[in-house]
Amino acid sequence: MDSARLRSATIYVDPRLGKEPTESLALRVEDAEVCVATSPLPDTGRSAIYVGANLVAGASPEDFAWVHASTAGVDTFLGAARWPETTLLTRTVGGMGVRIAEYVLATILAQAQQTRLLDRCQQGKQWFRHVPSEIAGTKALILGAGRIGQAIGSLLKACSVETHATARTTRSSDLFTSVLPTSEALRRNWDANWLIAALPLTRNTRDLIDFEFLSQLDDAFFVNVGRGETLVDDDLLHALEVGHVNGAALDVFRQEPLPSHSPFWSHSKISVTPHIAGITRTDDIVEDFISVRTALMKGRRSSLAVDPVRGY
Repeated sequence: MDSARLRSATIYVDPRLGKEPTESLALRVEDAEVCVATSPLPDTGRSAIYVGANLVAGASPEDFAWVHASTAGVDTFLGAARWPETTLLTRTVGGMGVRIAEYVLATILAQAQQTRLLDRCQQGKQWFRHVPSEIAGTKALILGAGRIGQAIGSLLKACSVETHATARTTRSSDLFTSVLPTSEALRRNWDANWLIAALPLTRNTRDLIDFEFLSQLDDAFFVNVGRGETLVDDDLLHALEVGHVNGAALDVFRQEPLPSHSPFWSHSKISVTPHIAGITRTDDIVEDFISVRTALMKGRRSSLAVDPVRGY
């Protein structure tokens, strides 16, 4: 998309994001028209750009020269249909990596300090002096070595946790002790204390975390901050039952909101949070959109551009 088309294009913003992103983008992109998307979209004869979490009703990717997802995951856009080659797809990461990394650190610290046990003791007025464990010197396996996985690895490494990660291919890294292809990691027995999933949802990651993989663990704690459909729910429950996994913190689920009948709600070894580890903020969307637009104006490809075939 050349600079002339960028300047003449109309930027449509998903109305479900609220008015703040539209107002902020209008202030930052003074040489383009910014408006709330409607259904159907008006036929202006100009190139169109879309910003949002989902397309508005009646719209298709072909209607736009560029779609900027207001989320880090883009599975809602790619879906089952083939993404058109003529439409650029980019995503928002912003400060989500830091927020998600802090969530992960908080959950594993809570597990090490046994805060759930302490809560129960307080409610029962029991003076029980248990011995907390330290996370320094423990080992973490992070599924996904992208920007969010790297943020998690960086924070854990600062706490003297030995970090390993998975990616499509082997690579050297100053951040991780090792980065292995996901396919190889799934076949290895791991003595990791912490298994952290920060995976996008693609055809290769759907149902990836199953009992066959979880059975390679020995008394590990599982955290999912990626996508709910990467995990086979019943297989996690089985792994908890037989001891391959000693507990779990789940922030993402196959169905959201999580149904009241889900066994996760009442399981004594599972903590449930309502997809809040990396909530997108307006400044994340705006700053990343501006970053991509600036790169395009200079004829460069942004690091936030998505490969539709890979799904990230």
